[in-house]
Amino acid sequence: MLVTFLVCDSYAEGTSWYGCGLDIEDNGGSFGHTGAMDGTTTTAHCDMSGLTWCLLLNAWAQDVDLDGVVKFALTTVLGQPFWQEVPLPPRPHQCVLYSRDRHQCVAVLVPHYAVPGLLAEMRGQYVPTHVSALSNKHEVLFTIIFNQCSSTNGWSFVMDIPQKVIESSLQTCMKKGAVLVFEVYLLHGKVNFVIIVKHGPVVHQQQGYVVGSLENHKRNWSDLARQHFTLQTLSILDQGGLYCIACLLEQVGCNEIMCASQFI
Repeated sequence: MLVTFLVCDSYAEGTSWYGCGLDIEDNGGSFGHTGAMDGTTTTAHCDMSGLTWCLLLNAWAQDVDLDGVVKFALTTVLGQPFWQEVPLPPRPHQCVLYSRDRHQCVAVLVPHYAVPGLLAEMRGQYVPTHVSALSNKHEVLFTIIFNQCSSTNGWSFVMDIPQKVIESSLQTCMKKGAVLVFEVYLLHGKVNFVIIVKHGPVVHQQQGYVVGSLENHKRNWSDLARQHFTLQTLSILDQGGLYCIACLLEQVGCNEIMCASQFI
């Protein structure tokens, strides 16, 4: 893969600049341009990873960060070399997408070290409701979905929980309130977890477990489904056929359990 780096002009500062009709990023490793007129929105981007994309849309975009939308979409493609093989530079605030009414925002590919700072920054405005961890050869990158909230100290999080203490840590968090996030990831070759809990009374009873095989997960899920528990969140870490599955369920009424049982 051949990667071309553009040289920064003498008048420009930092890792991003504009020149010759191009928006240049990543110290010259990525370049492109986004533009819009009434009824059209376009972008063309040559990324330092080796991927190039072009979008031509016959509609006005509410958010013109189209490159961020593409990167967000690619986070779901686990076999994509862009995310699995290429060491990404630390860009904790490179891509934070907001809904039009700003009731929800998504932070895409946040480096592990930047997660605590981002969560602290969002506290008082948003609550994290979903976390997806992408463990590649070089680091862990997190995609986090936030919903708007009015409470200042209504939630807390614990990161880098080792596997040997995950059961006791999960029980401790459940005593504080409702667990919103239960995610597993690989950090420096070791299995770790992140838990985010919303403080206060719990509407539905929750149960969580960590198992090392799909068979054990299916068995546990089936047993809990018979007790009127339904799946809330599921995280799977695949280490070359060796699995670590973190599952969180909550108890619901009998009339709600039929949909969940269809998948077992």
